[in-house]
Amino acid sequence: MANLYLYLARRDKTRIRILTVLNSNKIYQPFRLRDITHLNLPSNLASELQTVIHENRMMWEPWIERAFDYNELKVSLRKRRFENLPANGMPELVRQQEKIVHERKPKENVRTTRTKAKKEYAST
Repeated sequence: MANLYLYLARRDKTRIRILTVLNSNKIYQPFRLRDITHLNLPSNLASELQTVIHENRMMWEPWIERAFDYNELKVSLRKRRFENLPANGMPELVRQQEKIVHERKPKENVRTTRTKAKKEYAST
């Protein structure tokens, strides 16, 4: 099964931003997306994508392309004269979700932990 890359490409072809990667059996030649409703995405993902596309509409264009892996996508983009491609194919929307999941909790102050332990020991 191939991957379907939905990405934003700068109008001057200097950079791309991968928004999401989906699994698909459909064959998509690289084309500019006019509307994401025909992709039948879940409503929450579709609304997030629509927001990102709308906020970046002046300098970036939404594109969709099918590739088996990120290296194949990079080759295809280089043939179309895109430059400064990201080193990895990690989508931006997944990064945001991982950041929320792996957020670190603040550490307790060592001094307050010791005083709590002393008070508990003294009360016993």
